[in-house]
Amino acid sequence: MSYALITDLTPSVIPSKTLIELTDDARSGAFDADIVNAELSKASGVVEMYCRQRYALPLQQTEELIGLVTSIAAYKLYTRRAGQVPDLVKQNNLDAMQMLRDISSNKASLDQPVPGANAQVAEGTIAVSRKRRAFSACNLKGFSGF
Repeated sequence: MSYALITDLTPSVIPSKTLIELTDDARSGAFDADIVNAELSKASGVVEMYCRQRYALPLQQTEELIGLVTSIAAYKLYTRRAGQVPDLVKQNNLDAMQMLRDISSNKASLDQPVPGANAQVAEGTIAVSRKRRAFSACNLKGFSGF
């Protein structure tokens, strides 16, 4: 499961022209959506690996989560080519990975619900109903099933 889409990655993280250069192995003049989606999926897996001990999977899609996934995926897409990875992309990847390590070691939190957290109780009246017992000592008298 991928927590980010191609539209989350381009043009805000990687310009469209650059995305074509990074993924157009067939020289078709367009980016290869399969390659991009594969990297987004791998990046989502990395995020889950660090978060699975603290949060229920699948994670809820949030801007913070999308940012982590796109930072990691962008770095992986740039490293597909032998060229230079821009400093901003390197730093965003390092920051994302440090954030994930901090989440894993409980030094930071992701904007996700924590499993087992106490649910909030609303004020109000609680009504308890009790049904008559189907089996009692009286109606089981004389039964020797054991």
